[in-house]
Amino acid sequence: MVPDHTCGVGLLDLKKPPLTSKLVKELILKDVRDKPSIKPLEIVNMFKREYGFETPYYYAHAGKELAQKEVFGDVGRSYDHLLWYIDALKNTNPGSHVVLDVDPVTKNFKRFFVAFDACIQAFNSCRPLVFLDATFLKAKYKGHLMAATGKNANDGFFPFAMAIVSSEDAENWDWFLDNLKLILSPARRLTFLSDRNLGLMSSVPKAFPQDFHGYCLWHLKCNLRKNLSGKNPRNKYIETLFDKCAYAATHSDFKRAYDDLVRVGGHKVKKFVDNVPFEHWVNAYFGGERYGEMCSNVAESFNSWISNERHMPVTSMLDQIRLKMMKMMSERREDSRTWTSYLCPKIELLLVNKITAGRTWRVSKSSDSVFEVHSSGSHIVDLGCMSCSCNLWKVYGFPYEHAICAIQSVRGDVYRFIDRYFTVEAFKNTYVHSIKPVPNFDMPSESNEDAEIKPPNNPRQPGRPCTKRKENTGAVLKKPRRCGRCNKYVYHNRTTCTEALND
Repeated sequence: MVPDHTCGVGLLDLKKPPLTSKLVKELILKDVRDKPSIKPLEIVNMFKREYGFETPYYYAHAGKELAQKEVFGDVGRSYDHLLWYIDALKNTNPGSHVVLDVDPVTKNFKRFFVAFDACIQAFNSCRPLVFLDATFLKAKYKGHLMAATGKNANDGFFPFAMAIVSSEDAENWDWFLDNLKLILSPARRLTFLSDRNLGLMSSVPKAFPQDFHGYCLWHLKCNLRKNLSGKNPRNKYIETLFDKCAYAATHSDFKRAYDDLVRVGGHKVKKFVDNVPFEHWVNAYFGGERYGEMCSNVAESFNSWISNERHMPVTSMLDQIRLKMMKMMSERREDSRTWTSYLCPKIELLLVNKITAGRTWRVSKSSDSVFEVHSSGSHIVDLGCMSCSCNLWKVYGFPYEHAICAIQSVRGDVYRFIDRYFTVEAFKNTYVHSIKPVPNFDMPSESNEDAEIKPPNNPRQPGRPCTKRKENTGAVLKKPRRCGRCNKYVYHNRTTCTEALND
C-alpha cells in the first residue's frame, strides 16, 4: 500500500469510477439470485442509490448476464444439464412422469413434460377440475410453459403437471393432453376450464371425449366487446345481461336473460352468443361438475406465481418451480395440522353464511326426503337425489340455502350432504405426499458429446422482443387510472369517457 499520492484528489471523477462488468457482476449476484427478472435500468438506479455514482447501461447489462450465468448456468448449456436433471429427478422422485422430446436428426430440444409423483397422487384428492393455460417464457430461447392446475379443498390452486414447448398450437396441446391422460385416473369424470384457444378447443374433446370442457367467462366477455360499439353507454348493461346468461342456473332463467340480451344487443350480439355452444359456458346447460368456477383465474394465478422463474434457463426454471411447489406443499401440510373442523376454513365460513341466509324461511315436509322451502318463491328440495329446483346445488357442488334450510328443519346432519372435496380430510390427503429434494452438487461441469442437446431452433421474431403479455382484445384496464376528461379514477380513458361533465 502506498498512502501518498501525487495525482491529487481533484483529478478523481466520482461519477465515473474505474468499473468493469465483472465488478458489477460481483455486486449484484445476490439481487439476481433473489430476482432473476431484474432489469439493467434497475441495476443503474441501485448503484446510484447505494454507491452514489452512475453506472453505464452497457456495464449493467453485461454484468447482469454474467451474474445470471454464474447463478443459473449458461443458457445454452442448460439443455445439456436437462438430461442429468431428468435422471436425478427419476432417482429421487420415482413414479414421476417425465417425457423429453428431442429432434433425432439435429438433436435440438423440442418439448418437455413433467409431473411429480407426489402431485399425481395429490390430485386425486382435489376437485375434479383441471385448469389449462400456457404462458410465454422470457429467457433467451423463448418458448411457452403449459400447465395443468387443480383446486384443493380450501379453494387454493394446485399445479400438478407442466410442459415446455416451442409454441401454443394444436400439435403441442395434443401432445400435452396425451401425456396428461396417462397420469389422470380414467374413473373420474373431469371438467376442463380454459380460454377459447383454438388448439384447446380441438384437443380437449379429442383426448378426453367423455369429459366436459368449460370456457372462461372473462375471455368470452373480451370477445363479446369486439361486437360492441366503443362509446355506447349500453355496453355495460349488455355485459351484465351476458353475465346473467352465463350464471343462470335454470333453463327458464337463461331464456329470460337471453331474450333481454338479444333485445338490447341486437343482431351482432345474438350472432356471437349463438356461435358459442351453450353447454360450454351456461350453467343451466353445462353437464359436468364446475363447482361454480366460471373463469380460468386459477391458471392465471399459477402464471403470476412463477413470473420470476420465466426469466431463467430451462433447467434452472424447472428446478426453481419444483422448489416452490415443494415449499408450498410443506407449508400447507403444516397449516392443516391445526385444523379441527370437518370442513376447510373457507368452506366452513361459506356454510355459516348459507345457514344465516335461510334462517327465516319456512319448510313444508312432503316425505322423508322431499321438502318445499318457502323463500321469495317456493322450491322443491330432494335430499335423496341431492337436488333443488333452483339447480344451485348442482352448479356449485355444495348444498345452497334451500337445501340447508330443509336439512336443518328435520335436524339432519348437513355435513353428510357435502362433497368430500370440501373436507379437511381431503385437504390433508392432498398434501400427505411430498416432493423429494433433487440435489445438484454432483452435476457435471462438462457434458457428454453423445448425449448433447442443442437449444431449440426458435427463429427470432421481427421487431423488439416482447417481455409483457399482450392484453386480450376487448380487455379493460386492470387498475383504475385518472381520466383526462372527467378527472376521476376509473377504468376508461379520455377517448372512451362517457361521464356527464358539470358546467
